[in-house]
Amino acid sequence: MPVQRLLTLNHLSLRQSPPLGAAVRLDFSKVSATQFTQRRLQYQRSLEEEFLRRHRIGAVVTRKLKSGETLLSVSRAAPGVPLWLLQRYNTHLDLNAPRPGTELRIPKVVARVS
Repeated sequence: MPVQRLLTLNHLSLRQSPPLGAAVRLDFSKVSATQFTQRRLQYQRSLEEEFLRRHRIGAVVTRKLKSGETLLSVSRAAPGVPLWLLQRYNTHLDLNAPRPGTELRIPKVVARVS
């Protein structure tokens, strides 16, 4: 689906992106919802597998979530830690409303040596 069609369906401009966790409208005129879901999950799985082939977790640091922080902001500040990996280490968190003071586990990513 062209990006412009996705933006139009969701009343967004090129400069906007939907909030993390927001529902996004999709066009299933060329592929079924089931096919889309299968392909999306397969694609995400392949990205994760490739990441884990190239990296390992050296350690896990624990700290408390600060006021105003989100998992996305923590992921962006943590070198090399993608959001999906941070989510995997913090399944106890409500992703839509993380609370300050909640204990957060941050994996330290280390590149594998070839």
